[in-house]
Amino acid sequence: MSKDIYSVDPSVLPWIPVIDGVAAKPLRFAGGGSGWASIVRIDPGCRVPKHRHSGEVQGVVLSGRCRYTDGSPWLEPGTYLHEADGAEDEVLACPDAGAEILFMVAGPRVEYLDADGAVIHVDDQRSKEAAYGAFCAERGLVPRDLKH
Repeated sequence: MSKDIYSVDPSVLPWIPVIDGVAAKPLRFAGGGSGWASIVRIDPGCRVPKHRHSGEVQGVVLSGRCRYTDGSPWLEPGTYLHEADGAEDEVLACPDAGAEILFMVAGPRVEYLDADGAVIHVDDQRSKEAAYGAFCAERGLVPRDLKH
């Protein structure tokens, strides 16, 4: 395979717990800290809390169903989604199906917000890489080189 092409089999990568009911499987960390790709699994009825993106996000629903909590319709498998730079959203998994979504984050950070809109936690590529490394180390796994 060309050095300009990167691929990874998601089945060999672990699910990293994010919060109760949400886990992520990292697929790629971009060079220069400019973003990441991951599959996010949301258990039935659980949600990714309100957050704001710096940079755009693209996604594809892989399985299950989910929707944005602004009352938007349920998104079915195969649905493409785009979140604009600066978008604030919250994603809810269907109560009877959960959801797995491939997200490609182009931007340096995601800010998690409280009910008043204040930033309570920040995720960036560095924190994602550290969580992956720590998870592997705690379980005696050899982390794969996902930085490309």
